[in-house]
Amino acid sequence: MVQRIQNGNDDVFINQARPVTVKETCTRYSASTIQDVSGNSRLLDLVALNNAGAVVGALTEGGVARYGSEFANG
Repeated sequence: MVQRIQNGNDDVFINQARPVTVKETCTRYSASTIQDVSGNSRLLDLVALNNAGAVVGALTEGGVARYGSEFANG
């Protein structure tokens, strides 16, 4: 809102600012994956096996090693 004040010699304009609240959201997420190098690459799981061939650990699940936000505190 702008107010105009006339004092006889010059006009004075006063701009009164109103507080504005802006709500921002971030929906940008990413994931670290392991993929093959074919033209239409597939997600790969990286697993550790024992001597008997049984899975004892895994780095990925469904080819994804890590999910997360692209921001440090997000």
